[in-house]
Amino acid sequence: MFFNVGEKIKVVARIWCFIGIVVSVVSGLALCALDGDLVLIGLIIAIAGSLISWISSLVVYGFGQMVSNSDILVNRFTPDYTDDYKTMCQNELDEITYGYENDCFEDDLVATPAAPQTFSEFAADIKAMSTEDLELIVKDQRQLYNREELAAIDAEYALRVNK
Repeated sequence: MFFNVGEKIKVVARIWCFIGIVVSVVSGLALCALDGDLVLIGLIIAIAGSLISWISSLVVYGFGQMVSNSDILVNRFTPDYTDDYKTMCQNELDEITYGYENDCFEDDLVATPAAPQTFSEFAADIKAMSTEDLELIVKDQRQLYNREELAAIDAEYALRVNK
């Protein structure tokens, strides 16, 4: 019910526009049919009502688009919600490896290990990384990892730096 709210708002805006235009046109034509003296008023209602319905639905649709865009930004830049971004960057890394074009920043991919199946595999990947790659993650790529992964990265980096 409360997931994907931006898309739901945009659907409501489309329905609102359609219903508003239909009601305006039917009301205007009904006035024209009832009394010949009300033809001008009926046409004004049909045209102005349709225009008002369309413009008001644009405002609601624009709000829905802003909500959708804010969800995208939150998912990309908040550490708790970066699984989609990590998957995207891993896919981009695969495309680079196999020679396809990509639109992901190369800096995002330098030290990103392959997505492990378990946390113990992730910890093993971190231990196998060079200190330079760990430093890159600690300083520049923290947004790509969740809290548990960051704790493992920080612990391994601290062990290497404090030796």
